[in-house]
Amino acid sequence: MATIRCHYVPQFYLNYFLPEGATIFWVYDKKDNSTRMQPPLNTTVIGDYYLSEEGKDKTVEDYLAKIEGDTKPIFDEFVNNYSPWNDKYKSTVARFLSLMHSRVPRAVEQVKQVADVGFEVAIEKMKELAKDTNRLKKHYEGYCKDSSNRKISLKEYASFLSNPTKDGLLRFKMKDKHALKMSFDTVEVISSLFMQMNWSLCITKKSFFITSDAPLTVLSKIGKGFIIGSGFAMQNASISFPLSPKVCLVGKYMPLKNKVYVEGDYVDSINKRTIYMAERFVISTYRSNKICKAVKNCPNYQKPRLDEEILKNNFRKKLIFYS
Repeated sequence: MATIRCHYVPQFYLNYFLPEGATIFWVYDKKDNSTRMQPPLNTTVIGDYYLSEEGKDKTVEDYLAKIEGDTKPIFDEFVNNYSPWNDKYKSTVARFLSLMHSRVPRAVEQVKQVADVGFEVAIEKMKELAKDTNRLKKHYEGYCKDSSNRKISLKEYASFLSNPTKDGLLRFKMKDKHALKMSFDTVEVISSLFMQMNWSLCITKKSFFITSDAPLTVLSKIGKGFIIGSGFAMQNASISFPLSPKVCLVGKYMPLKNKVYVEGDYVDSINKRTIYMAERFVISTYRSNKICKAVKNCPNYQKPRLDEEILKNNFRKKLIFYS
């Protein structure tokens, strides 16, 4: 059966970044630091990305197409007419943006990273348990009470816990389709948070915005620093979603004007976020040495999406065997 080409960043959205009258734009590739021109049709495409493993079920693809169809007229108004933000758009845009966060490979890889770290900490906890005689016995008694478990001795049980991955006894690898589903499970929560935010249309006349294969960016301040890529519920969270070279949609919990004009440093700050969040591809209407240099100086291709030590500490607090 033929492969179905699935755009994880919608083609209608990518078309906003085409130069006037052109069919190709510039793509900066983090993987090999290359720069090339290509059409939206061949950009951010993965074969059978949304389809079930059992067959060519297009339910998700059809649902996304409907959401995109509802959103496009709103974005057309923003991009073509610079129409100011109106709260009547909020529910449609909130749903589209939450899907834009969850459907891209970066979000899927983030889910897999969390699962991998959770498995690693579980193994760590098992090994600790094997060394604690009293807790081990209590845990073993709980194991034996479950009639579905294979009957083994305490010695065998301790041996397994001391090295659970030996000879492939315990293995874990999350499938891409499962990770994608888990990522989609966050849509309702994120959409509800977007509904609580205020939104503004940021327009530039002299500068230009870029986009990427993960165009929705969230930035939140923590003390003197900040985190990027998570923290939607934090009250100082700032959402940016470039709509075209001249227009960017911004969301915050604080009051915002429904339309503002921005230049220089502000546009640069949005573009820096966009470059950092890109999983692999940074996309621009124009070729720019400045953008090219910024992409090359952001060598985070296939790097961990979340701080692994923070993840491990969170799992260590929540993952408790018999105490």
